[in-house]
Amino acid sequence: MRVTERMRWLKTQRQMTQTASKADEASERALTGKRVTSSSDDPAAYLASQRLTRQTARQEAFMDNANHVEMELNRMDSVMNIAHNLLSRAVELTVQFGDSSYNADEMIVASEEVKTMRQSMINLANTKHMDRALFGGTQSQGDIVNEVTGAYKTQNIEHRSVTIGEAGLQITLQTAEEVFGPQGQTAFDALANFVTALETADDSAILASQDELRDSLDRIEASYQRVGHDTSRTIEAIEFGEGMNFLNHTQNTAITEADFVEAVSSMEQSSTIYELSIKIASEQKQLTRSIMNL
Repeated sequence: MRVTERMRWLKTQRQMTQTASKADEASERALTGKRVTSSSDDPAAYLASQRLTRQTARQEAFMDNANHVEMELNRMDSVMNIAHNLLSRAVELTVQFGDSSYNADEMIVASEEVKTMRQSMINLANTKHMDRALFGGTQSQGDIVNEVTGAYKTQNIEHRSVTIGEAGLQITLQTAEEVFGPQGQTAFDALANFVTALETADDSAILASQDELRDSLDRIEASYQRVGHDTSRTIEAIEFGEGMNFLNHTQNTAITEADFVEAVSSMEQSSTIYELSIKIASEQKQLTRSIMNL
């Protein structure tokens, strides 16, 4: 087949278009630092990048839940520490006033202290965290315990569980009944019974209150230990999420990021070739015109 000047010119134009496209691509990589920005750049790499991006988003959601749970557990830890101190003091008073050496007036004074303890314990049970009842489970509004009677406003409170990691890893937050005791056997009841025993100067009732208060103290200690365990699990979940996101970011970078030095070199090389192509095309066109004028 005879190669005409027109064919040579069309071929040169195609080469120039291809060279210009490569130059633009190299420039974009050098300027953005990205090797893959769309599926057309590298379908396999793009899909892998999208998968890593979704994994990162899922881990961030888990970590957000875990961070909120950690704050809630820290608040519980603080509340339980105060409750533990109050009950420890109440037990000390049962020991102190259980030896029959105190008169009725002294017991009345002690009963006022215990009344204050009971009210403080009720206030602790009604603690709010971010406008939610801290020990309210799925119940989000209002107090859990009646401030006057010390009775639960809602019995059998439903637990609230929060997913904080892969494979359905959850933290189930404790309810008031687990921490302060079931209806009829609460720390508030034990303190109220102790108040009555002091007001009536009933030695046997004071000793009975001591057993009730020790049971409440044991329950608080068990809840306190569980909060510590749940906090450790939550922190581990956060650290795992951070590690996974770092790994995802590293892998995503390896897939999508361009080598800056290589990109710049490619951009300069493509630009040089494009400029030479233009020069050759221009000379070729001038030569063609000269031949036609002969």
